[in-house]
Amino acid sequence: AVFMGMHIFLFADSLGKVDKSSLSQETLMELFIQGIENKHKICGYEENRKPFQKWAELTFNQSGQLDSFDWFQLGLTGSLSFAWLPSTLRLMSVYENTLRGTVPLHEFHHGLIYVSLAYNRFSGTLNLENLPHTLTKLFLEINRFHGTVSFSSLPRGMKELSLYRNTMLYGQVDLTGLPDCMESLNVSYTGFGGKTDFTKLPKSLRYLNVMFTSLSGTIDGNVWEEAGKECYVKNSEVKKVK
Repeated sequence: AVFMGMHIFLFADSLGKVDKSSLSQETLMELFIQGIENKHKICGYEENRKPFQKWAELTFNQSGQLDSFDWFQLGLTGSLSFAWLPSTLRLMSVYENTLRGTVPLHEFHHGLIYVSLAYNRFSGTLNLENLPHTLTKLFLEINRFHGTVSFSSLPRGMKELSLYRNTMLYGQVDLTGLPDCMESLNVSYTGFGGKTDFTKLPKSLRYLNVMFTSLSGTIDGNVWEEAGKECYVKNSEVKKVK
């Protein structure tokens, strides 16, 4: 069948916002990948389209609804239309492709717990202030995001966040309000800078990387000598003090 998603997209464009709940999950995913230039790597060629349940690396819950997809190193090019993500989706990874476009993180649905957009060419600004309250792990490293970032309103259950090698991110960062359960934070190889208060880091934090930034301040080195804890400050103005 010809991609129904495109017809619905055009119809919605002419009549206003379409009700996502009225669309099948297959149609929603067709709309989600409509901007991918080689979508056959996910769902097969048009003349031999795979059934939805056999699309690349999808998993479904006991009710038969989409639970996750992991499109790791599929060589995908083009863009994604995140607004169409099915609301049952909990885990999403497009790790190491060549995808581009902006990412409206603040519009992601509640229920998502794991998102990896790492190693792509996504761009635009990052709004971390209205993430899904269910989100625990967010990997955005090695992309082209730019602008300032607020860390003060992360989901209270967030455990891991990586912004590594987004060199056009800049400005000061406030790390005094990180979630109490945060375990890993990587802001290395970014343009973040300025004096930073490291005295209120959560006790659960076991990995901190601020290498190759312009951040400054002092970190209690004694805390980071505990077994299993890692703190990297090379090529920054941050000092570990005992």
